[in-house]
Amino acid sequence: MSPEGDVVDQIRRLEDRWIEVYLEGDVEGFAGLLTEDFIYTSERGVFGKQTYISNLAAGVIEMRGLSNSDHEVHVHGPTAISTGASTLEASYQGQYISDVGRFTRVWVDEGGVWRAAALHANNVSKISSA
Repeated sequence: MSPEGDVVDQIRRLEDRWIEVYLEGDVEGFAGLLTEDFIYTSERGVFGKQTYISNLAAGVIEMRGLSNSDHEVHVHGPTAISTGASTLEASYQGQYISDVGRFTRVWVDEGGVWRAAALHANNVSKISSA
């Protein structure tokens, strides 16, 4: 397998791990997936790592279901861009949400360890492939 193919496989495994730790509410495991300056942008606002992790730890967001589809990974040197569709069920600040959306996650190689540096997610009415 090519080095790029190895990275694609690593990122796919990290995306699976992302779902796993999120559903388990594993705050420490989740924090380990993020760079220190991680930024998340969605229709709910812009959040840094500490707010994102604190919300998970405090139960502000409780994941009930999360899955990804239509997933692609593009490698550009020490950066990988992961895109796809997601379906989630959760409670956010006590309010039930069921979202279908698209995401772009930027992974960076920090000395041989890949971590998410940014995530942008938005809701869509339905998931369709280009």
